This record gives sequence, structure tokens and C-alpha cells, in this order.
Amino acid sequence: MENYTIIKPLKIADIWKDKQQLKKRMYFLAGCTDVMVYLREGLLQEGALLADISGLQEMNFIKESGSFIEIGGLTPFCDIIGSAIVKKYAPVLAEASKTIGSPQLRSRATIGGNLGNASPAGDSLPALAVLDAEVVTRLGGSVKKYQVSKLFAGPKKTVLKNGELITAVKFKKPGAAKGVFVKLGSRNSMAISKLSVAVLYSAEKNKVKNIRIACGAVAPTVVRATKTEKFLTEKKLDQFVISEAKEMLRKEISPISDIRSTGGYRRAAAANLLENILLSAVK
Repeated sequence: MENYTIIKPLKIADIWKDKQQLKKRMYFLAGCTDVMVYLREGLLQEGALLADISGLQEMNFIKESGSFIEIGGLTPFCDIIGSAIVKKYAPVLAEASKTIGSPQLRSRATIGGNLGNASPAGDSLPALAVLDAEVVTRLGGSVKKYQVSKLFAGPKKTVLKNGELITAVKFKKPGAAKGVFVKLGSRNSMAISKLSVAVLYSAEKNKVKNIRIACGAVAPTVVRATKTEKFLTEKKLDQFVISEAKEMLRKEISPISDIRSTGGYRRAAAANLLENILLSAVK
């Protein structure tokens, strides 16, 4: 790491104090679960500024704020899994968090890091997308909010400016809506997603009232299947409607073939996972 400048701010405001340092490319280090991968693959710019923010406890929290839930960017996934608040209001996020790596990794990896990493296979991203979460960021004294589905510009790329820090995620309590998260991988644990599907829905007498669908690892970024959602809303879930929804989802995603799976498998599997979730909704 001798080619990099490392700072360890004691509070958030300290990050942007040195104006000369801010001219450098900046990367934030938290759980550091992907740092060695980035170094090995040459994804960190030579001479960059590395800001070790792991000690900023002001960004490690889970709290209710009126009708919203807020989670600090430095909150590790083990805390999200164990949180009574998340279990009560957003179990879909708790379920997605359980699929991330190993217990040791989940004790280090943070929700802000999962977002900033911008991997299409990031396990928390589809869950956050169906929760319609906002990502809160800070750059100096400027605070911004982004819809999570608008945060990503491509694989490993976000729309954030250099030095812009993800401080929290925030989403409205989904009420009585039910959430489902399903991930397919090469193993039952410690596996990067072949694909994942998250669904948040409410239904009455087999009729969909509201539904959100998001898929991971089936496009350059996480996908909200808005056309499929619109089609399903106010529909009774019979076999014809479910078959139509499967075909619509197939057209809304654009999976590639890579070392983990083929595009054809991902397209078919995503449609089948949606079918299983919808069938379970009518039982």
C-alpha cells in the first residue's frame, strides 16, 4: 500500500478538511472485504487517497424515524440480520443479508460498502430496490439523496462524485406488504449470486394490490421490473397472469454469460423464481 496516502478521520467532517488531498482520487475503506481483490485486479488508481472510515461510529446505527427506517452506511450485515427493527419492518432485507458471504465476512461487510461496490450481484441491492430505499450521501457540507435503483452507472460504477460518501440508507416502512428474497448460487453459502430476485407485495383474495420486483446479476445494474409490476397490479393471480408475468420479466432483464452461469439460464431461472413467489402468494 506504499503507493497510496491513507487517512483515518475521527469524525465525518474531518474527511474533507485537507483541500490538497481532495484533489486526489479518493476511496473509502470500511470492512475492507474487497480491498485485496481491487488491488490484485488493479482497480485502485495509483497514488489515490484511501480514507479509513471504519472508526466512524456515528455511521453505525439502525433506527426508526417516524414512518421511516434508517440504517447507517457503516452498519455491518450481522447487525442488520439481528436487528429487531429490520426483522419487523423489512424482513426481505434481513433475508438478503443472510446470504452474504460467511458469518465472519458479514461481521465486517457494511451496507454502505455493498452499495458503493456497485456489483450487479450485490445481495442487498435487490432487497433495497423493492423497499424503494434512498441512499443518503455527503460531500463536504452538501447532502444528497438518490433512489437506490438510480445510484448505479454500470458494473462497479456509481453516479457519485469523487469523495462523495454514502452515509445512510433510508426507506419507508412497508406496512403489511410481504417480502421475499431468493438467491441462486453454485453453493448454499459463500457463493456469489448467479442471480437473485426480491419481491415486495400486498395481495387481497388472490389479487395483487401493490408489487415491486427487483433482480440482481441479470443486467449491468440491479433491475426494477417496472413493466412486470404494472402488469401484475390489480390482477388476480391465475396461471395465465403468472405465465404472462414470467414472459414480461424475461424481456425486462438482459443477463450475460460468464464464469458463474449462462445468460439463458439466468433469464429462465429469474422467470421461474418469480413464478414460485407468485404461486406462494396465492396459497
